[in-house]
Formats: sequence, C-alpha cells, structure tokens
Amino acid sequence: MAALTPAIAMWNTRNVADQERFNQLLADTMDAAATMAVSARSDFKYFATREANISGFQTLYSLVKCTPNLSSGDCNACLRGAIAALPDCRSGKQGARVLNPSCNIRQEVSPFYNKTTVAALPPPSVLTPPPTAASGALGKSLEAYFEMPKLQ
Repeated sequence: MAALTPAIAMWNTRNVADQERFNQLLADTMDAAATMAVSARSDFKYFATREANISGFQTLYSLVKCTPNLSSGDCNACLRGAIAALPDCRSGKQGARVLNPSCNIRQEVSPFYNKTTVAALPPPSVLTPPPTAASGALGKSLEAYFEMPKLQ
C-alpha cells in the first residue's frame, strides 16, 4: 500500500509566460509519464520521464517515480494523488515537486536529469524486507506520523 503522508509540495516562484497553455501541457505530460511508469512497456519499473515543447525555445521536463515495493495499482494511485496536488502549487510556475514516502513527481522548465544516464539506468532492484522477529522474541516497532504545513 502506498504511503501518501507526509507529503511535501515545493515550487519555483517564477511564472511561465502562457500559464493556461502551460498548465494544460503540464497536466497532459504528467498524465502520460504516470501511465508510462506503471505500464508493462516501461523500461524501468515505476519510473518515467517525459518532455514537452512549451515554445520554440522552452521545454517542459517531467519525472515521476514510485518505490519498487508498490503494486502497479498502488503506484498509479500514489502518482495520481501527487499529480492532483500539483494545481495547489503549480498554477503556471516554472517548476514544482510533490514528494510522498512512496512516490514523487517533479516538473521544471530547466533540465534536472541527465537524459543519457536515464536511458542507460538498469531497472531498480526489489528491496528485501527486514527479517522478522523469531517466535517468542520481543520486538519493538516505531511509527511516526508528521503533518507538514504547506510551503509557500
């Protein structure tokens, strides 16, 4: 199951010129990236980057990723939740991120990943779960929940 909290949203304070067109392009690009990340056709499990031409001289760079322990459905739900949080912080901003424990998304008008390296990355390995306590042994667990204020 995807952990959606605590969630942190951050954004660039600079605006793009054509905000309405940009917001639609961003929504379409992030949707395509999320679909690609959870699809069987994806080269990398739960990871995808997409680029879109904003104008003749500006490109939108987008990245989505989930932790490899999620099911495809949980990854999709996590990414869709993070994308749904973008309107709260993007509104024509040149960059934004939504970070959850199980997934994160990022978009910028400047490149923030190396396209050559991304293309050459091997698939992520599945994390091995921690060993369980032996029968009769005392174990301790700690859970922490944080509610983070929205950064502005």
